[in-house]
Amino acid sequence: MEQRAIKSQKRRELELEKREQDKKKTIDRLLLKKDSKQDKTVKATSAKEAEKRNEPKWTYTRTIGGALLSLPLGASFPIPGSKIEKYPTRVLCSVEACNKVKLYNCRSTGKPLCSLECYKKNLANGTGSSD
Repeated sequence: MEQRAIKSQKRRELELEKREQDKKKTIDRLLLKKDSKQDKTVKATSAKEAEKRNEPKWTYTRTIGGALLSLPLGASFPIPGSKIEKYPTRVLCSVEACNKVKLYNCRSTGKPLCSLECYKKNLANGTGSSD
């Protein structure tokens, strides 16, 4: 009986040691994972900050005494205007007698449509195929 008790005691001790080792491994793995995530974010933010420092800065300050515009060295003044982009033309629904603006495209034909009703009309006209 004593031998059984000794063997079971050793088994328990081995199990406890194994559990402790597993806990340590898990903790180390989690800590390393957390460190690597932090390193990535620190590297990314430091790279962004370095880019910001290298960019020339334009500052506009408005005070009681007046307005002040400071430009980086070598900047041209007056500032050249930007090109004005025109809005894209609105596409109308392709169904006859419908003058609404396109919201969707037909799945089968690719034609511009404004609503489900126009989609059904489009299919009824035989221009598209139903699923």
